[in-house]
Amino acid sequence: MPNLAPNVQKILAAKAINGKQTEYRINGSPGLILIVQPTGGAAFFFYYRRRTKLRKVRIASREGFNLSDVKAVASELRARTDSGGDPVLETPNPKYAHLANILAFTFDSLFAARLANDQRLKASTKKLYSGLYRRHVQPAIGDIAVAGIKRKDVVALLDKITGKKGLRLKTADHAKNLISGTYRWGLKVGQIEAPDPAFGLSKRSVEITRDRVLSGGGELAQFWQGLHDPSAPLSQPLRFILKLALLTAQRRTEIASVTIKAIEFDNPDGPVWRMRGDSIKKGKRVEGETKSGRAHLVPLSPQAAELFRIAIKEFGNGTYVFASPVTAHTPRMPHIDPHSCSRAVRRIRDHLGIDDIRLHDLRRTCASHLAENGVRTELISQLLNHATDSRNVTQSVYVRSQSLPELRAATTKWADYLDGLADLALQGGDPLPVV
Repeated sequence: MPNLAPNVQKILAAKAINGKQTEYRINGSPGLILIVQPTGGAAFFFYYRRRTKLRKVRIASREGFNLSDVKAVASELRARTDSGGDPVLETPNPKYAHLANILAFTFDSLFAARLANDQRLKASTKKLYSGLYRRHVQPAIGDIAVAGIKRKDVVALLDKITGKKGLRLKTADHAKNLISGTYRWGLKVGQIEAPDPAFGLSKRSVEITRDRVLSGGGELAQFWQGLHDPSAPLSQPLRFILKLALLTAQRRTEIASVTIKAIEFDNPDGPVWRMRGDSIKKGKRVEGETKSGRAHLVPLSPQAAELFRIAIKEFGNGTYVFASPVTAHTPRMPHIDPHSCSRAVRRIRDHLGIDDIRLHDLRRTCASHLAENGVRTELISQLLNHATDSRNVTQSVYVRSQSLPELRAATTKWADYLDGLADLALQGGDPLPVV
């Protein structure tokens, strides 16, 4: 068995001999062995004998090791074996528990701690990260000590995700964000002291800002009229949801999951849709009803309010406006799945022969029309629930409430414009019904 000096550089440079697993004896630390694999991976073990059997205890990976800690653990194990102990069968000495924790705190441990304790992670992000971690991240770096993960390990992981053809670039970016975010969280809460190995790595996907809107003279009229066409391949609830998406400029998840109590028909200032923001209860984050986490108040035009009245009566279940249909199978959600809304847009798009329209484009179309008709930018941002530049939260809330009448007037004009498109549907014939 070849010997190695207790020198960090020499230990890092040790390789498998002749392409086979190689064991190196660390000089000055009896029983301390470095095993190097042909793949380049390596780990420290403590060897000892009980009766005639050779036994070994894994101490740490070579990646990110601290030689002093490794030697201290080996010394403690040797003292126990010299006194007749059997480390494989015994509980580790509490005196060295902190060393074991340092060596055993893997990325698995850190990621699990973040999922359980990071209040900033929304449920949808947890779901995305959990699947991504299970499929890609955990097999590559999950069992490596946090301090031992190198930049090259992250690059190799991202390369494996994208493959030789350079596909799944967005997935690779999500994986990088998962790793960086987990390290940043660990540093912030004092779990780790290791630097982020993914810091500074560039994004692999190229994002192109989407600016698609439905042209007012043709596509918008065709789409809005198509929502009133009984032959369009849409269920009634989805028909209502797509109409409300255009009328209110709200997101698909917010509309599909809207609760009945969120619609205030008797509000003294006129019908409104009130969405809760995120809150903290008993130290835990309680997610609200908006993507941004900010509370939101949407003034409803008479047309939108009427659609909600009918929807609650026809599709509501006492809690949600658009409850999941009753079937033989238990629904995945208590309300209509937001992905069903996106699929509905694709169906009607193909039915009408309109090119490249997505559900989010309806939100952009409404905002674009309001801007073209002189509505102030801050009012449009308020309708879209975009972040405000004001650092004074109280002032911001006051300004928003004071501008509701002006915003209601603007969205009512928009709804009247869409009504006019529906009235022209038959080009001189009887107009199609608005609902």
